[in-house]
Amino acid sequence: MAHPPGKLGSYDRTDVRVVVVGDHGTGKSSLIVTAAAEMFPENVPPVLSPTRLPMDFYPDRVPVTIIDTSPSLENRNKLVQELKQADAVVLTYACDKSTTLDHLGSFWLPELRRLEVKVPVIVVGCKLDAREETEMNLEQVMSPIMQQFHEIETCIECSARSLIQVHEVFYYAQKAVVHPTAPLFDQETQTLTPRCVRALKRVFILCDHDRDGTLSDAELNDFQVKCFNAPLQPSEIVGVRRVVQEKLDEGVNDRGLTLAGFLFLHALFVEKGRLETTWTVLRKFGYDDEVKLRDDLIPVSKQTPDQSVELTEEVIEFLQGIFNLFSREDGALLPAELDDLFSTAPERNRQKGSTSMSLHLSSSLVVVCHQTTCDTEHGVLEFNSLIRIKVGVGNRVRFWEDCWLLNSLLRDLYPLLFSLSDKHECSVQDALNLDRTGEDDRMVWIIFAKGVFYVKTLYKALDNPSHNTPLTFPNKSIKELLTNWKMKNLVGLGPLGKVLWRFLPFAAIPWNEAPYKDATERTALGGLSLDGFLSKWVLMTLLEPSKSLANLIYIGYRGDPASALRITRRRKLDRKKQLCERNVFQCFVFGPKNAGKSALLNAFIGKPFSESYTSTTTEHFAVNIVDQVGGSKKTLILREIPEDEVKHLITDKESLAACDIAIFVHDSSDDKSWSRATELLVEVASHGEDSGFEVPCLIIAAKDDLDPYPSAIQDSTRVSQDMGLEAPVPVSMKLEDLNIVFHRIIQSSEHPHLSIPETDAGKNRKHYRQLINRSLMVLSVGAAGCVVGLAAYRVYSARKNSS
Repeated sequence: MAHPPGKLGSYDRTDVRVVVVGDHGTGKSSLIVTAAAEMFPENVPPVLSPTRLPMDFYPDRVPVTIIDTSPSLENRNKLVQELKQADAVVLTYACDKSTTLDHLGSFWLPELRRLEVKVPVIVVGCKLDAREETEMNLEQVMSPIMQQFHEIETCIECSARSLIQVHEVFYYAQKAVVHPTAPLFDQETQTLTPRCVRALKRVFILCDHDRDGTLSDAELNDFQVKCFNAPLQPSEIVGVRRVVQEKLDEGVNDRGLTLAGFLFLHALFVEKGRLETTWTVLRKFGYDDEVKLRDDLIPVSKQTPDQSVELTEEVIEFLQGIFNLFSREDGALLPAELDDLFSTAPERNRQKGSTSMSLHLSSSLVVVCHQTTCDTEHGVLEFNSLIRIKVGVGNRVRFWEDCWLLNSLLRDLYPLLFSLSDKHECSVQDALNLDRTGEDDRMVWIIFAKGVFYVKTLYKALDNPSHNTPLTFPNKSIKELLTNWKMKNLVGLGPLGKVLWRFLPFAAIPWNEAPYKDATERTALGGLSLDGFLSKWVLMTLLEPSKSLANLIYIGYRGDPASALRITRRRKLDRKKQLCERNVFQCFVFGPKNAGKSALLNAFIGKPFSESYTSTTTEHFAVNIVDQVGGSKKTLILREIPEDEVKHLITDKESLAACDIAIFVHDSSDDKSWSRATELLVEVASHGEDSGFEVPCLIIAAKDDLDPYPSAIQDSTRVSQDMGLEAPVPVSMKLEDLNIVFHRIIQSSEHPHLSIPETDAGKNRKHYRQLINRSLMVLSVGAAGCVVGLAAYRVYSARKNSS
């Protein structure tokens, strides 16, 4: 996989702005002039005007504007201003002045951080021709600084006078902007970033047309043509497979290049500084500089406030297929399977207050083993796309009882290690029986090109109190390892008093927080049924259409994004036509505190009834699919509005525009609850009349298992008749007697011209409008009569005169 000459991938930048900073006399201006003119200037001004390198100066064909600066105090504000606008910074020191080198770490680099200049930094040693030969080499000089300041992208030495590596300085600066390192590679852990791995996995899946888990020679060639506009020769394909197989057995099989091999190749590209190759691939598949889908690939839905967005039938069929693909048993998506489904979407940042699973081992080893499902094929236990354990001479994988060395148990061979834990028998399921390969067991760190980690070496190191046994980790100082739900529930091992790795289960699932987290039904094992899965998508599409569409694309939807979602007809038009053809209905749930609103939502998604009461302080959603008479299905979204939020809601003129129906829940045993519910009903109905967004309403009499308060029947009858509504619907969540209330809500939503309450003020306005209309009609009739009479008179006069 390589670029044809002069075709380094698409990029829409029109300019790269490079700001050159450094101490006085380090050669900044001479460097710039020499790069542009290709000759050393004998005389240069103190500060140059902006210098532009044309589009064809470098292969990426992006012009470079170079800004010279002065470090003097009088030019301080100008310097700061230029740094704030920089795409990259070239930081210079003089090879013949050690003080300027020391000043990088003592002033310039900390100053860039203080100013929050978050762009790549190219450290350049100028005047290479003047350096004494006894000086240390560049790696010795810069290694300590680069370990402290990870924003340094590249270090290079040059000589403007001798024309040595002058063009390379600004080439690296341009490359750091056009093909940035940080989004792809973590300098601290020396691995591909999680987001990069997820994006490359998506690319791999999209190119695996027959979905057999490998890229065949034909698929690999199609990938090459798509990304680089040039086919691979048969010998080149053989070469690619050989390179991968030499370093990673699991990277190639008899069908072609595996995902592990594909990730390995890109890790190799990055390690060798060929980031443009990986960036070309990512950009060809729609990724931006943050390794997320470009905004222009996600059409923005434009609708009026009283329209909503729904999934099309094509997308629903796609989601059903995805569900069946990842749901391996019990007809539900377990957490691990859901994590796998979204493993091609960008990871989400952890929210404030969330915790990561860390192993801080001081006096004992912590072991957590749960039942798990792992993919087993060809002697490989694969936890995720990043880590595999290859089973060798053992025939079962168990973390505290293992037969890896002959038939001896590891705890017998390494008694010190196993004496540290009181959970010796805790093990992964015995059912994980794998074929033996006759080789050493090993763990492969796929995201690092050289990463092979031998299990036996690890155990020996852990058993050694002095910790002198070297570990063959890909990076000696590795501290973090991305892993998924499967791995974090298995086991963590580390040397005493140290953290060997830290679990960071960054979830890409878009539903782990409100309002989605607890909005749908779940199985006893915490899985999502098909209805629950589709309900999550329906809710996300209604609330955040762009987010829904982006996630559809991330998980493999290949259809036209512009036609993946549909915008419904306006609700005002639905009422006018007295029919609603929506598939999704949003129901606002109002009511006083402790009326039973949350219990109603919980019953809707199958949660058991609870006697305990917790006041709802924020909006809460419950979504489910309701089977209709005749076999059709509608999705109902219940949106609980806390009592204290109603005043705020009715201050927004368009707050009811998205509402298909409103229900008002009260405790049927409490007259105060009824009074407050009717007050809310009048407030909301009045707001609908004033704003023009009137909605059908139902009254729900909750806690029907309790005795009603004395005048309940009279009160409810009076309000229902006065406002033109149906009688309250009695329900008891405790007795699970819901009186087909959700069907009633759907039925009322489908006929939006009915069940619209009328307040006294609304009736007066309606009566006033009727009077006005009648008066106008009388005037119109009178005016018409006058016109007819006048015409008749003129005819009569004309005839009389003619006679």
